[in-house]
Amino acid sequence: MHWFHNRGTLAKLLAALLAVYAIVAAGAAFSLNHATSIKGNVDEFDHVVLPGTLLLARSIKEVHQVVDDTFTLPKKVPQGAPAR
Repeated sequence: MHWFHNRGTLAKLLAALLAVYAIVAAGAAFSLNHATSIKGNVDEFDHVVLPGTLLLARSIKEVHQVVDDTFTLPKKVPQGAPAR
């Protein structure tokens, strides 16, 4: 490592700066790739899962109404019905 000691301060600082720049650039490339992958997953979710979930959310009022109606129906037994 004698060659490193023979270099000037400016060359050493530039080499360190370039090394940091390369690490940051690699991290940015990885993050951008990962963000693109996440966007693809979100788009797939929007087209596959979300419409069904929204329809279910809209129909939940009717589901509750049907359940409530089953409890309010009269429990009369017709006259010709067989006994249990």
